[in-house]
Amino acid sequence: MTPEAQQMVALIVEMIRKPGVTIDENTPLVSSGLIDSMALVDLLVKLEDITHLRIPAVTDHGLAMTAWLEAHPEWWSGEGTAVRAVAGLVIEHLGALVRARQRTGEPVDSEVELIYATNAAMEDVVRKSWTGRQLGKALIARPTLIHLGEGQPLYHKGIPAIALASVPAYLLEATTADVVDTDLMNEQIDTFARALLMLESMPAHLLGRADQQGLVSKVLTGIQLLLIFVRVRLLAWLSTFRRTSGQTTQM
Repeated sequence: MTPEAQQMVALIVEMIRKPGVTIDENTPLVSSGLIDSMALVDLLVKLEDITHLRIPAVTDHGLAMTAWLEAHPEWWSGEGTAVRAVAGLVIEHLGALVRARQRTGEPVDSEVELIYATNAAMEDVVRKSWTGRQLGKALIARPTLIHLGEGQPLYHKGIPAIALASVPAYLLEATTADVVDTDLMNEQIDTFARALLMLESMPAHLLGRADQQGLVSKVLTGIQLLLIFVRVRLLAWLSTFRRTSGQTTQM
């Protein structure tokens, strides 16, 4: 065990305060009930402090998930002696607000939670794990022409997955503004913890494979998106034209 791993184990043992519990590098924490979802966030922050590393959003291989899949086929490919990944959970942009708070406590709407469920079994798990949620607005979708976020590599490999990929306008900005709702974040983590427990209890054959769109379906989706784009642009042009005409008439 590396010195960094030993530090993390010591921190976890101190955090759970349960005499006699043995912790090692492979001990499940949230799914076993040893820690709650907010404690997991604290652990991830501490892990970054200990290792002096940050998880990159994009690598030379593309997405960080792509780099991991290429580096560790033994953990997912099912080839030879390798284990086979039967499902995935991808969580990004937790607690995202539509915009930054201008003052402490200002009520700001949460960003719509774009949740990809790449087959019927994943969608069923999402809906059942949503029980008890009080905050947030979810849009459950199947990938069409594109799959946004780190869940995309799993989709391309045929691994069924549930992926949270909200896309607030400030996503790529380096900011210290207040853009996170911690209560929403806690609910999101709890939701995915319930999803994890459900997936762990399901036989692998019931999880299926990620549904891939055929060529005809992709073409039809592309045409539909193009028509929506044209309609939005046309409405925006008409709105501008009416305002300009109104100003001219008043003059």
